[in-house]
Amino acid sequence: MGSSGKVVVRIGLSNSFVETALLKRDDNSLTKNRLAARRFVENLAESGRSSSSFKANKRGWLFKNAPVDPIKKFISEFVNHPGSMLTDNGPVIKYIEDRQNIELHKWDVLLTSTLQAKVDTLIDESLGLKINCRARTSGQKSDKDTLRITNKQRVASRGDEQVGLSQKEIDNAELGYCQNEGKDVSSKKINYPDWIYRTERKNPLLIIHLLKLIDNSGACISDKPVVAWSISFPRTEVKETRVEFIVTKTWMRENFFNDNDIDEIEDNDDE
Repeated sequence: MGSSGKVVVRIGLSNSFVETALLKRDDNSLTKNRLAARRFVENLAESGRSSSSFKANKRGWLFKNAPVDPIKKFISEFVNHPGSMLTDNGPVIKYIEDRQNIELHKWDVLLTSTLQAKVDTLIDESLGLKINCRARTSGQKSDKDTLRITNKQRVASRGDEQVGLSQKEIDNAELGYCQNEGKDVSSKKINYPDWIYRTERKNPLLIIHLLKLIDNSGACISDKPVVAWSISFPRTEVKETRVEFIVTKTWMRENFFNDNDIDEIEDNDDE
């Protein structure tokens, strides 16, 4: 049909990783998203789990076994870009609600932060924790209305989907990958794709990113963090109703990526 032809995309969230790599650029939307992140932490406190429940690790601050209601409220308050279909608030919340009493009852939550602050690191404490904001460039196709996070439209860093798993679960995922791919598990050169860790994940993982976003000239787009989110969903045993969208092939090329694309993004401070 050519690049302008339309195709039907049936989207499901089981065993998937979705993130808001496409953001509305207006100040009102960016401010609302920062407030949504702040209220999320406040809502956790109201549920009896304060910010002291977040424990530091090499990728930021981890909160184990978070209740589902603050998760849904955060997603509903976040201003989603209409072009970011995989993170459309309505279908995502409906998917969670269909499973909130079983598979998606408890969540792991990561607030990303680099281990060390450099001279030019954007530091934020609006969530009650010290966040050394990860740096991301805005994609070349960003415009006055839209921020595309990196040219590949990826927010998370390689290895983020390990967060919340035990070392045994991480080892099991990597061993299974090596066995399936005919690789030597003892090798130090294996670049493990993040999707393998979903095979061991029991609790879904919400990642909230407070980012220092940089334009092509190297200048910081905002003196305040730009908020985005990612979710790693485990496989579901509940029958899934997929959402259908009609999109162009050009849109498909620009907005759908293979899981391995996340391996292109790596934060040295996280390793």
